[in-house]
Amino acid sequence: GDWSGIRFDSGATGSLSNMVVRYGGGSTYNGPNYAALDIATGSTQPTLANLTVSNSVTGLSVSGNGTGPTVTGSTFLSNTYGVHVTSSASPTMTGCTFTDNTNGVWGENGAAATITGGTISTSAGKRQTFLSAAGFRGTYSGATVSGTGKALIEEQSGNMQGVNAWGQVGVPYVVDTGGLTVPAGATLTVQPGVIVKFQYAPGGCCYSSAALKVQGSLVANGTTTQPIYFTSYRDDSAGGDSNGDGNATAPAARDWSGIRFDSAATGTLTNVVIRYGGGSTYNGPNYSALDIGSGTAQPVLGAGIQITDNQTGLAVSGAGTNVTISGATLGRNTTGILMTGGAVTVNGNNMLVGNTTAIRVDAGLPTISGNTFTGNQTAIVLNGGTGTLNANSILGNGTGIEISGSGTNPLIIANILAGNNLAIHTLNHATPLIHNNDIAGNTFGLQNDDASVTVDATVNYWGASNGPSQAGSGAGDKVSGSVNFTPFLTTANGTNTNQFQILLITPSRGGNAGSATVQVYGTGFQSGATLKLTAPGQPDLVGSNTTVANLGFTLSSTVNLVGAAPGLRDVVVSNPGGASTTLPGAFTVELGGSPNIVVSLVGRNVMRAAQPQSYFINVTNNGNIDGAAVRVWIGFPSYVQWQSPQPPGSSGQLSGTTYVAFDVSKVPAGSSFQVPILLTAPDNPIYAHQRFQVQVWGERQ
Repeated sequence: GDWSGIRFDSGATGSLSNMVVRYGGGSTYNGPNYAALDIATGSTQPTLANLTVSNSVTGLSVSGNGTGPTVTGSTFLSNTYGVHVTSSASPTMTGCTFTDNTNGVWGENGAAATITGGTISTSAGKRQTFLSAAGFRGTYSGATVSGTGKALIEEQSGNMQGVNAWGQVGVPYVVDTGGLTVPAGATLTVQPGVIVKFQYAPGGCCYSSAALKVQGSLVANGTTTQPIYFTSYRDDSAGGDSNGDGNATAPAARDWSGIRFDSAATGTLTNVVIRYGGGSTYNGPNYSALDIGSGTAQPVLGAGIQITDNQTGLAVSGAGTNVTISGATLGRNTTGILMTGGAVTVNGNNMLVGNTTAIRVDAGLPTISGNTFTGNQTAIVLNGGTGTLNANSILGNGTGIEISGSGTNPLIIANILAGNNLAIHTLNHATPLIHNNDIAGNTFGLQNDDASVTVDATVNYWGASNGPSQAGSGAGDKVSGSVNFTPFLTTANGTNTNQFQILLITPSRGGNAGSATVQVYGTGFQSGATLKLTAPGQPDLVGSNTTVANLGFTLSSTVNLVGAAPGLRDVVVSNPGGASTTLPGAFTVELGGSPNIVVSLVGRNVMRAAQPQSYFINVTNNGNIDGAAVRVWIGFPSYVQWQSPQPPGSSGQLSGTTYVAFDVSKVPAGSSFQVPILLTAPDNPIYAHQRFQVQVWGERQ
């Protein structure tokens, strides 16, 4: 700012090379207010090469319709604004270096720039932002990223224009609160390896969630080695600590809203990771992490999609919206997939793991086929519509399938339901057709809560040749009244269960500082089976305390990973007769590691007088090695009565609060335990409409 600058007016020409320009880009009271190097030539272009522009307010400004100089091999160092592009200008910058500018490039609406190669370098303790207005068509690609400071490409809220591409790897793109819209006629292409973060907006008035609304076209096709990330600004595991707060904050579901495909929007998504979204602040928008309401114009969902840790992962709505998703992983979402319309196909070996509800159907025509569900509180909830559930493996969930409501009459055929607490639950006049399934090794096979309806559950295998127990006289899984289960199969139907195969291992990672207890889900496991993790040139990691349960559908084993070399391992299960089956590259040994025990409470936020309400204390190990014993506590007002099928380790009252402790002996890596407790509020008007807290916490034993 000591002086103004070198200004090229309209029609001016020239050549600048091997030149140093510094300490400019400012004005006194009367101006002129130029950049240190200010190009506004229109269609005549000066030649700019091998420049060093430093320590200026604005280093290089390019403005004016038709102004499109080529800048090569130049360095922009320690400027407030390294480059300012405005007023329909469109420079091309090749092999340039941006070092320790407050703003590397500031691009305004209506302008464009192509910036390729070169270096983006930011020193420790500094932050370099590439500031893009929503209507700036700036493309970055191929730059080498260096330095331990923070660098980001900030995408300001508003409407994009024309054709856009996000291609710079190593510097995250950050979408501002208020969100970005790709309007009809505009396109956005995201290249492999790009990380897109969405700014976190705290709740309350006047905050609006960050989101990406697509009315035109979004193309985001990553690869298996370079996936594309759409995640929270607070997610330090992708693209580093972009918000610069160290470990002070952690990402969580609802940090941002989602990617929304509006009516007539199109595009493709392949090998993308979408996490920590699916919510809104006070002003909205309230999208799911991936929200499709496009009608008859369908975005294509390809393989390798991972949707995890969101409030709602994928939502499908709107007449004519026919979406197919296959080869995807949906994990740790409150709701993995929500269907409120359309004809949705969920098939092709999707993995739905650790969700509160993996799939919920309120309306529409779903086809759910060939998927694996495990570790979900409820795998599938059908509250409406007519659909088909075929050839799914529903293993180790709280509830496998819940069907509710008059007119809800899905066809449930040829599925495996094993190791669930409750395999199938029907209520509220639901009339499913349940045939040719293997229902075995569940605490309860089929419970019908509506005595006015008889559920047709004929021709199923119940885990014993003489049929189900309770309502039946056999030794198989329990069946309630108002269920027609005769005739039944005396052996498993064979299509799935006679195969010897591994479907899934969880957790799929472990640190080499301890042990990891893994659950392997598949078919054909025999008592006495063994497990090992193998890799070329590395010693086998052999599991111990290996057990097989649920009629050969699940295997548990503890693997000592201490000192193991980091990298991918094949998972090998061998039966006593010598047969073995392998799931290649399914387990990753990581460097170091520790347990990360999280305690949470699941249940309704309203209690009715004298009506018992179930709550569940969730104890989850998000770390990559097994955790030791944990004592978990729950506290609630002393006038609330409690019961639990699990004996408490301690209980008592203090200052009007009841405290109950439960002991969990071991928490394997990546696993979750639930401690049920029943709370009953008193039937007394003095307690009506009172607000109170129920709290849970844990302590290491």
